[in-house]
Amino acid sequence: MPALVVVAGVDIAFAYTAFDRGAVETVLGGVIALGVMALCIFRPRPALLAFAGSWGVVHVLLSNGELEKTGGVSASISQLLGVTVVLGFGIAVVGLHSRRGSRPLPFPLRAFAMFAVVYALAELITPFHAAGLSDLFKIVGGVVLAFIGYYVIDDEKRLLALARAVGIAGVLVAVGALAQFTFGSGLTLQSQAEISGPYRATSVLGSANGTAEFLLICAGFVLLRYALRRDRYRVRADLTTLAIVSIGIVVTFTRADIIALVVMLVVWAALWQVRSTSAIGPRVRLATIAVAGAVAVVQVVGSASLISRAEGRLHSSGTAQVLTGREAIWSNELHKLESADLGTTLIGSGAHTSNTSVYVPQSEKYVEYPPHDLFLWLAIETGLVGLVVYGSALFSLSRSFLTVARGSRFTPSGQVAAVAFATTIAVILDSMFHNTQVSTDSEWYFMLFVGVTLRKIERR
Repeated sequence: MPALVVVAGVDIAFAYTAFDRGAVETVLGGVIALGVMALCIFRPRPALLAFAGSWGVVHVLLSNGELEKTGGVSASISQLLGVTVVLGFGIAVVGLHSRRGSRPLPFPLRAFAMFAVVYALAELITPFHAAGLSDLFKIVGGVVLAFIGYYVIDDEKRLLALARAVGIAGVLVAVGALAQFTFGSGLTLQSQAEISGPYRATSVLGSANGTAEFLLICAGFVLLRYALRRDRYRVRADLTTLAIVSIGIVVTFTRADIIALVVMLVVWAALWQVRSTSAIGPRVRLATIAVAGAVAVVQVVGSASLISRAEGRLHSSGTAQVLTGREAIWSNELHKLESADLGTTLIGSGAHTSNTSVYVPQSEKYVEYPPHDLFLWLAIETGLVGLVVYGSALFSLSRSFLTVARGSRFTPSGQVAAVAFATTIAVILDSMFHNTQVSTDSEWYFMLFVGVTLRKIERR
C-alpha cells in the first residue's frame, strides 16, 4: 500500500511537470519518468502492485494531457507513462528470466510471446504503421505484464495483495458508473435523445464497453481472492467488492460482458473449490440472485428500453443509416476474408487493417470501427498463422487451468485454477463481441491475471 501511494503521487507529479513546453519542466518530467522506470526495474514487485491498483483509473485521467514535441508530433502523458512502465518491467523481466535457469516457461506464456512476434511482422506489412505500432505496443505491453506477474507474484500472500489492489481499482470504476446511472445525464451520460435504450454508464474510462471489460477482469481477481480466503477468513469484504463490481458491469448495459460475468460465475460454481461450504447452497444463491437482479433491472430501467438495447438499436431515427448491432461490421470483415488471396489468408493483411468505416448519425460522419470479434481480427490482420498461434495460447491456457482445477480440488492451486478457467472462458466469450486484445485496460489486466495464476498453479 505505501508503494501504491508513492507511485500515485509520482503519476500526479508527472502530469503536472511533463505537461509543459518549458525546458526546466521537460527535464523534470524526464527525471520523474526515469524514476518510474527505475522503480519498475529495481523494485518490480511493489511497482506492479502500484500499477495494478492505479493504472485502470490514472492512465485515463492523464490521457487528456498532450505533450507536443518538435515537428508537431504529440503524445499523451498516459501514452508516455505506459511506455515508461512497459520498458521498465520489460528490462526487469530480462533480468529475472536470466536467473530462472533452464526451466521452461509454461507453454501459454511462450505462445503469447510468439504471437507478439507475429504481430510485429504484421506491423511491417501494414499500410497503417502509426496505428499498427500503437496496437503492437498494447499487445507487447500485455505480454510483458504477464511475464512480470509470473516472476514476481510468487506466493499466495503476494497474489492476495495484488488481487486486493485490482479490486480497489474495480470498486472506484464501478462506483463512478453507479453514480452516473443514479444521477443521469448530469454526469455526462449518453442521453435518451441519442440512444434508443437505457442510459449506459461510462464511468471514468469514458466508454461503456471499456468500463464493462475492465470490471469483468476485476471480478476475476476479486473472485480469486474470495476463493483463496473463504476457508480461512471472513470474506464479507470480498463479497461486497464482487457485488459492487458486478453491479458496475450491469449499469453499463454491455450485453456481452453481462453474459460473460454470468458465465464466469456459473463455470466457477460448477468447479466448486471451497471445502467449508457445500456447492449446492452457493449455486442456489447464485440462481436466486440472478433472478432477483433481472427482475430489479427490468423494474428500474423498463422493459421497452431493455428490449431496444438487446436488439442493438443505436439510434431512434428510421431514416438515417444506422448500425444495428455488429452485422454490418462482421459482414464487411467476412467479405475481406473471402476476397483475400492465398498469401493474405496465410499471413494477414497487416496490423490495424481490420477496421470498418461506418456512418454514425449522431455525429453525421464516418467512424472507423474494429471488427468486434477477436477471431475475425486475428484472421484479417495476422492470417491463419496468427490465428493458430493465438488460438493455441488460449486453448493451452484453458486446458492447463481445467486440468489443475480437476486434479487438485480444494487445494490453493485448484482454487486458483477454477477461478482462472472461469475467467478465461468469460474473457474469450467477451472477446467474440469486443476488441479486448488492443486495450491497455482489459488486455493488460487479463494478461497480468494470466501470469500470476499460471505461477500459482505451477507451484502446487
